[in-house]
Amino acid sequence: MVTVATDRQNKNLKKLVWSARQNGFDEVAVLGENQKPLGTWKNVHKLVMFDTYLQHGVPETASAPSDIDLVVFVDGYDVFVNGDAERLRSAGQKNRITFGTTCTCFPPILADGQRCLSLYAPESQSYLNAGTSFGRASVYRQFFDEHRGPIRSVLAAGGGQSEQALMHLLWKASPHLTHLDSRREFLFNYKPQVDSVADFVAQENDAGLVQQYLGVSPVIVHVPDANKQTFYQKELDALYHKRYPSATWANIRSAFAVVMLVFVCFVAIYSIVTRVHVFDR
Repeated sequence: MVTVATDRQNKNLKKLVWSARQNGFDEVAVLGENQKPLGTWKNVHKLVMFDTYLQHGVPETASAPSDIDLVVFVDGYDVFVNGDAERLRSAGQKNRITFGTTCTCFPPILADGQRCLSLYAPESQSYLNAGTSFGRASVYRQFFDEHRGPIRSVLAAGGGQSEQALMHLLWKASPHLTHLDSRREFLFNYKPQVDSVADFVAQENDAGLVQQYLGVSPVIVHVPDANKQTFYQKELDALYHKRYPSATWANIRSAFAVVMLVFVCFVAIYSIVTRVHVFDR
């Protein structure tokens, strides 16, 4: 599993890493730690960092994956693992990258300037979401070989276009390399980007569906923008703690242990200081 995160202490990143290891993902490569690019951060940086990882790995940490290795590339701050890694290893579409999906085309203006017009239709799940994907390293490399120019040119121009808009364009240009998990068997994009009040009503259907999936399927759950918006963060926390109730108690026990350690240290110091004061008299 590979993600990009400049803040290793982010609580959502910790959820991702912990849940990944609980489900058989032996390695979680976190790219970008303490390496925030100069200037304004743009999500296109994630694609460039991932491309570099596929070519060179992470210096002194992880080697580049072999061509047959399964690579899972996900967002760092709004994703957690819900199911066993083996399900992705045994999944079909070996010669394509499988992407998560959404029922709305976001953003409405694509990277080539074309306007994306669509109706909100939860059952369709016909648009790519760039937050989750998996595939063989060789296919990812081929994807970047074909599109490295456009990606780098967007970054060189200031990276003003969103990663999502750019990936929509590259997805349309690469039907031979990409596949959408429109049935959300493996990658569940929870609470898609919202364009109108009416969409909030329609999304209530998603909430019930996710509750049914948790604990069984899918493998990856993505709550877009959880790290940026309080509402989505609460949704991610609720889903995560429903799936991993033991993690909540583990955090409580850890916090209690820290409090007890501080208390013991305080008592020990107080005892020493009091004893020294008595001797001084």
